[in-house]
Amino acid sequence: MNLLLIAALIITSIAVLAYIGSMVLQSWLYSVPADKMPLRSFVTALLAGGFLTLWCWIDTKNPGRYDTLFSFSSYDTEDFDVVDAVKKVGEEEKTIRYTRRSVGTKMVYMNDQNQPFRKADAEGAIFALIVTEKDKPVRFITKLDKNGNFPPGEIQYREEGGKRYIDDTMIGRVNRPGTLKVIYVLLLNFGHFLIWTLSLWLVMNYALGHAISIACCLWLVITLLIMPVLFTKTRKQEKVITPQVSFPSVNDPNLSEPEPKDEEKKGTRQFQDSNGNGIAILWIGSAISNS
Repeated sequence: MNLLLIAALIITSIAVLAYIGSMVLQSWLYSVPADKMPLRSFVTALLAGGFLTLWCWIDTKNPGRYDTLFSFSSYDTEDFDVVDAVKKVGEEEKTIRYTRRSVGTKMVYMNDQNQPFRKADAEGAIFALIVTEKDKPVRFITKLDKNGNFPPGEIQYREEGGKRYIDDTMIGRVNRPGTLKVIYVLLLNFGHFLIWTLSLWLVMNYALGHAISIACCLWLVITLLIMPVLFTKTRKQEKVITPQVSFPSVNDPNLSEPEPKDEEKKGTRQFQDSNGNGIAILWIGSAISNS
């Protein structure tokens, strides 16, 4: 959906709800609502709606990266199509290459023999994973016990000399801590709450305590219910291309029946002649019997 259309919808909705809600709520809280309420509602809608539109625009540039406080991940991920798995067979290391493939609706990593990734088999356990990043191999390792088995619990392959890791459930996905990402997400979510508080306090003329309370409710509802819907509308969806099958028209001259062969024409004429003679004989016999 067009971002400008979403912005217009957000601002209009906030302006209408702010006007109606404040007329009712301020009449109950303060006996008399603030003056110039239509103008106050419109300014509040511009401030809050503009901020929400800006957030949607940021999400279109980085889909899912700067999500709401309840939906974002503190880690960034990067997927690799090829992963080399290393296991110990006796005293030697054996490397098996796995390639990402699509099987039905799932993405799996399979070796040259079309076998899916297994972290352990009869030969031994996979203790290292290697991905190629900028033409350089990067090694991720996990610790095994003295018998060469995995310890109990979740298995992660940690980058040698780094902070990134790979889960054994998705061997081609590298996870790395996103410190700046967390800061930006916190700023966006806190800014959302701050915009509502300042708008309700300074523009809509609510008391500070009331403004904070109402802002908390609005922030929670919009964060949990409204923003996920807006992000879904603004994020680019993959278009499913349906093949178009065209059928020729019934009146298409190319569909006319082929001309019969000479033998077929001759047989048809003979049948018509014999059929005509038979009809004539029947007519003569009928006339004689009637006479």
